[in-house]
Amino acid sequence: MAWKYPKYDIRNGYVVDVDPINDNFLAVVNEVSGSLNEHNFEADSTALTRDQLAEDAAMHMHISRKDVTTSLPVKSNWLSVAQQDGWQTFSGAGAKMDFDSTGAMTWLCASFQLMDTGGVITKRQKGFGVLVALRLDGAVIYDSLLGSGDSGTDFFNGFENRAGRLSMGSVSSANRQDKQSTPYGGGGLAGARLPVCVDAMVELTPGPHTLEIAVRNIMGHSENVYVTARELFALELIR
Repeated sequence: MAWKYPKYDIRNGYVVDVDPINDNFLAVVNEVSGSLNEHNFEADSTALTRDQLAEDAAMHMHISRKDVTTSLPVKSNWLSVAQQDGWQTFSGAGAKMDFDSTGAMTWLCASFQLMDTGGVITKRQKGFGVLVALRLDGAVIYDSLLGSGDSGTDFFNGFENRAGRLSMGSVSSANRQDKQSTPYGGGGLAGARLPVCVDAMVELTPGPHTLEIAVRNIMGHSENVYVTARELFALELIR
């Protein structure tokens, strides 16, 4: 094993404190409990091969994916994004994953495809667009958010690229909502075919967890948006 020296020099007459003593022992304990490094192997020795190690020796992968039919007009296993404001999630493989964590820093990631009804590239914008993020145990992870996340400060472009902020004095109460939902653009994702990837690093507690793809249709304005091919994974960085 490697040479290990005490972290603290404990001398006669020092105030007794358990923390320096434990830290001195910890270096040796870590070494004999499996925290191996370059000091444990000779430079010209044969390195360990992957099949000599347990599957979760350094990292533990939880993964869920779903392939879909892409030959239009068939939309097999496509997930429809509802025309409603607020975060929405989906069930099924690739969109939701339940797993048990050993308790470690974990890389959470989702990659998927956003499509419109026809799945063709056009100049048409998808309303105000959508926001995407990861949701863990019912809470959206805003560090993973893709999109502005604040439609109240976004600039919306209207017909022929005219500003969409209308004066309320010139709009009757009867059609005020329609006028305000007319502008397109904003801080969301918009496109006929759009690959998306969102991720976050999270220190997970031991036990069961649920990871989901979360989508927010800004003001419920975008229509005919689907989540197609998709994958979720949680990579526990045990060592």
